Amino acid sequence: MIVGIKQTLRMLEQGKITEIFVARDADFYVTRNVLEAAKAARIPIHYVESMKKLGNICGIEIGAAVAGTEKTEE
Repeated sequence: MIVGIKQTLRMLEQGKITEIFVARDADFYVTRNVLEAAKAARIPIHYVESMKKLGNICGIEIGAAVAGTEKTEE
């Protein structure tokens, strides 16, 4: 799991993300670039109830606005 705006956007640009998770309570101004890149790359976008819940899903103790699932090597 890739966590955070910068890391997720970087991996998206490299084509290494299979899906995106976005917290519903995250500021759109913060998540906009990731959402646009995911839509352009036709990557599925899933919404999570809150930043706190997304952080918990990712195994971190703080909230997360965005996370992505990294492609696995075959």
